[in-house]
Amino acid sequence: MHLGGLRTALFNYLFAKKHNGSFILRIEDTDRTRLVEGSAQNLDDCLAWAGIPYDEGPKRPLPDTPSYVQSERLNIYKEHAKVLLDSGAAYHCFCTAERLEAQRALSKNKGPVQLYDRSCLKLTREEVERRLQRGDSHTVRLRIPHERAHTKFTDIVKGNVQFLNQQIDDQILMKSDGFPTYHLASVVDDHLMRISHVIRGEEWLNSTPKHIILYEAFGWKPPHFAHVPLLLNSDKSKLSKRQGDVSVDSYINKGYLPQALVNFVALLGWSPSDTTKEVFTLDELIESIKEKLSKSLEGNVIIDDQYLKRAIHCVKERIHVIDDCVSLLRPFFMSADFSTEQAKAMRQKVWHGDRSVNNVKVIMEELSSIDGSSDNFTAENIYQSFQRACQIIHPDSQTDKERTTKTNQLMSQLRYLLNGSPSGGGVPLTIEILGKDKALVRLTEALALAHQAQ
Repeated sequence: MHLGGLRTALFNYLFAKKHNGSFILRIEDTDRTRLVEGSAQNLDDCLAWAGIPYDEGPKRPLPDTPSYVQSERLNIYKEHAKVLLDSGAAYHCFCTAERLEAQRALSKNKGPVQLYDRSCLKLTREEVERRLQRGDSHTVRLRIPHERAHTKFTDIVKGNVQFLNQQIDDQILMKSDGFPTYHLASVVDDHLMRISHVIRGEEWLNSTPKHIILYEAFGWKPPHFAHVPLLLNSDKSKLSKRQGDVSVDSYINKGYLPQALVNFVALLGWSPSDTTKEVFTLDELIESIKEKLSKSLEGNVIIDDQYLKRAIHCVKERIHVIDDCVSLLRPFFMSADFSTEQAKAMRQKVWHGDRSVNNVKVIMEELSSIDGSSDNFTAENIYQSFQRACQIIHPDSQTDKERTTKTNQLMSQLRYLLNGSPSGGGVPLTIEILGKDKALVRLTEALALAHQAQ
C-alpha cells in the first residue's frame, strides 16, 4: 500500500462514517500480470496499523456476499458479460496482439487519440459462433454508443463532466485469460455490493464514462463518484516508488506513528475549514515509546512512566520518528558508551584534553554545592551553577554575551559526556531529570571513559 492508497482509504472511511455507512475493502486482483504475493494481506495490515478498519471485506464478510476477492468471483463476471453480449452492448473481439499493435502504430499518424478500429464489430453472428466453437482466443469489448454524442456525469469534486463518445475506446471487459478487467469487475461489484459512493484518484476520471455506459447497459443506477487529486512529487510528477519512500511499509519500518502518517495524508489535497488535531498528548505516545525503548535497553531496566514523561519532555523537540527516541532517551537510563568514533568526534568538536577535564571538574564542584532536593536541584539553578563555573574557568569574560558563549561551550562538553554524542535535550534539564547523585556519578564515569578513549 502506498501513500496515495492510504489517503484514498482514509477519505472513503471518513465519508462512510460521517454518513453512518460502511467502508468496504475489496481485493481487485484480476490483472494477473501485476499480482504480488502477500499484497492483499499487506493492505489489510496497513489499514489495521493506521486505525482505518473496514466494515466489510475478506475477513468481515456479509452473509450474502460470496467473496470480496475478485479472482474468486469469475463466474459472476462471466454471467454479466453474457448479458452485455446478448443485448448488443458488448461484442467478441478476436484480434491478435500483433494486429492491435500494428493498428495502434497506424493510428498514431491520425491523431493523439488511439482507438480500436472496431473491425470485429463487423463480424456476422455466424462467423462469431464459428470462431468461438473453434476455440479461437478472444476478448469481450464494450460497444461505446456512437449514436449518442456525449456521456455526462456529475463528479462530487470535479463538478459536471462530459466526454465525446467518439473519443472513448471500446474497452476490453473480459480478457482472453477469462479474467475481467477492472472496468467490468468494479462496476458489477459496486452494484452487487450496494456501493453508494466511489472515492478514488483522478487518474480514473477518464475511465468513468465507460463505467457510466456500463451502468446504463445493465439498467442500473450508478453510484456517486468523487475523483480526488493525485499526490505529486515536488517537480509535479506523479508520486512514484522510484522517486522515494511512498509505501506505507517504509514509514512503519522507520517508526512513524500511525496517527502522524494519517494526519499527514489527510492534509494532502485537503484542509479543514476550522482547525484539525495535529498534536497528541504524551499519554497517547507513552505506550508506543515505552515498547520501543524497552527493546533497546540492555538488562532489566525498569521504566517509570513519570520519569519517562519528563525525559520525553526534555528531548521532544528533537524527536521526528519513534526510532529517534532510542538514542535520545537512552542516556536517561544508561551511561554513555564511548566508541572510538564517538571519542574522535568529541575531541574534534569540543574536547581539549586535560583542560576540558579540569573544566568538567569545576562544573561538578558547582553542581555539588546545590542542594539535591527536587525544589532546589532545578534546571534554572543548574544553569546558574554553570555560569559560576564559567566565571572561575574564564575570569577574563567581561560581557554577558561572552559569558553566555563560554557557558554554552561548557555545556557542549557536558552533553557529550552525558549522552556520548552531540545530540540530546537541554543539558540543565537533562541533569535535573537525572538527579544530583546520578548526574555526578554519570559525569565521573564519563570522564574516565573519555580519558580511556584518548
